[in-house]
Amino acid sequence: MGTTRFFIYEIPFNEMNKLLSNLPITTKFILWFLVIAVVPLAIATKISYDSSRNALVDEISNSLLAVADNKTNQIAAYLYEKERNATTLSQMSDVVAAVEKFNKAVTEFGAYSPEYIEVDNEFRPFFSYYQKSFDYSNLYLVNSDSDVIFSVKGLRNVSSLYELALYKKSQMAEVFVRSIKSLKVEISDFEYSSEEEEGVLYIGSPVLKGSELVGVLILQMNNAGVSKLAQDYTSLGETGEIILASKIEKEAVFIAPVRFDANAAFQRKVQLGSNEGTDVQDAVQGKEDSRVSVDYRGNEVLMVLRHIPSFRWGMIVKMDTAEVIASANRLRMTLYKISFVLLIFVIVMAVMIAHSMSKPIKELTKISETIAAGEFSARAKIHGDDEIGILARSFNVMTDKLVAAKASV
Repeated sequence: MGTTRFFIYEIPFNEMNKLLSNLPITTKFILWFLVIAVVPLAIATKISYDSSRNALVDEISNSLLAVADNKTNQIAAYLYEKERNATTLSQMSDVVAAVEKFNKAVTEFGAYSPEYIEVDNEFRPFFSYYQKSFDYSNLYLVNSDSDVIFSVKGLRNVSSLYELALYKKSQMAEVFVRSIKSLKVEISDFEYSSEEEEGVLYIGSPVLKGSELVGVLILQMNNAGVSKLAQDYTSLGETGEIILASKIEKEAVFIAPVRFDANAAFQRKVQLGSNEGTDVQDAVQGKEDSRVSVDYRGNEVLMVLRHIPSFRWGMIVKMDTAEVIASANRLRMTLYKISFVLLIFVIVMAVMIAHSMSKPIKELTKISETIAAGEFSARAKIHGDDEIGILARSFNVMTDKLVAAKASV
């Protein structure tokens, strides 16, 4: 095996050595100068590019981490504020009184009776004010028996949220059930409402009279607020964007538009456990890290994954790697241009130096050929005291001695 390897590599080496040995000395000088210049330039360019690229990737990674942490805090603060609003409103004495009066009017007279309309006229301005002030899309009152007894946008055609929870997957029904069990504020997952034609979630807060549960205040919120936060691309350049996704049943669902797909909310979905959209799947399932991956557009991106556990959401902050390393690529092109100019300079210098060194050697070679032809009067020109000059002087001495020896014969 060793002999074969030697045979394979020996032939090209011998051929190359033979080829170089047959080249004129000027060409050899130029080739050696090029090798000496090209290798360091190539190494320097590679080191400079890699260093610049790594520095940029680290800088952008840190920037994406900062944006992700800041955006997570903003979204959490936004939703906590919505929860606090629900708590504050449900504890107002007017809300307790409204639940009792609406419940009495519904159970004793019916939802469309004059008695109900009278109560509705009394409290509707109050609830409409807070619904708009707190920026909710709707507000509901539900009695302890799960009947919807009031809605700012009008009563829903739902007799019981218990029945809705039993027969249909409903986030409103689920948040009601959780609120009366925990007796504290609960927030649902997002769901797409065909009636509203938008994504909605529900915040349920128990309404207590002393220690007695009299009903639940349910606030409906669309995705406009979180979408506005997600669409703030400050510090994310030209290609950066933020993906917010929620785990809804067995899918990871985009709950806000993204930069390159304004219709992504509740339209882009990834089946959990599938081979597609693994980054979004990881985010909604609680993984947090930084990675280089391929996004939904098929572009290579640098991304940061974050999980918002209180609301069971996943977030991805990302930027195209092409934009991340754009400065490094520009630096590489600049280095290529500089290297090209330097190579031209090296070639010119190599030609000049090779010519100055090879000229006396060529002259000496020509004189030796003349003397070999029988012209013993020819003498080599001495251009200096360097090695070539010494060689020319020695050659002349040798020629003189040869002429003297021939004369004495």
